[in-house]
Amino acid sequence: TPMNGILAILNLLIDDKPKPEHIESLRIMKFSSDSMMSIINDILDFNKIEAGKVDIEKIPFDFKELIKQIAKSLQVKASENLNTIQINIDADFQANLISDPLRINQIITNLVSNAIKFTNKGGLIYISNESVTASRFIKFSVKDTGVGIKEEDLAKLFSVDAKYTSEGTAGEKGSGLGLSLVKEIIEKHGGTISVESEYGKGTEFIFTLPIASSNILIVDDNKTDRLLYSKILKN
Repeated sequence: TPMNGILAILNLLIDDKPKPEHIESLRIMKFSSDSMMSIINDILDFNKIEAGKVDIEKIPFDFKELIKQIAKSLQVKASENLNTIQINIDADFQANLISDPLRINQIITNLVSNAIKFTNKGGLIYISNESVTASRFIKFSVKDTGVGIKEEDLAKLFSVDAKYTSEGTAGEKGSGLGLSLVKEIIEKHGGTISVESEYGKGTEFIFTLPIASSNILIVDDNKTDRLLYSKILKN
């Protein structure tokens, strides 16, 4: 798209070390272009999901590896604000999620990007998980030591009708649709999302996603068919 082309040119110019008097103007242009691109993508994705035009894949994948890649890509932005991303996924967490890795990427990226956006210099962003006893769901958390959210604004976060948006610690702007989009994706997976926050001290988003069952029950009165299904499933 034209916007992608502009972003590519701006990145190239910044990396190519232009004259000092042009650097600040280029950074402002890039900041504005990034913000505009984010808003456009949020609106497009939200409209597609609302219209039922986005298929949510449900396939097993390695969540731990996905988290590592997301954290690595976002640590550059976090470092600009002297923030640190800490991952605390259980060492023995091997359960595969039954989800859409592309959309899960979108969820985590959105939540961690928000945490970076609303965390002052030297802050921390935590990504962690917790097993839910006797449940086919796994609980995840994205927590920050940021500016927090006022109690009266918590109910507006996931609502489209009461769209809530505010500037980040560096004046960043958003569409106000990001969290609504995250909620839609999580619920289409069969999960839930909630938020806890103390104004001035930080925010925690907690969400659940389904995991693959380690047990499968095959019911068929034909022994040959049962053996055939068992072999197919083992493969």
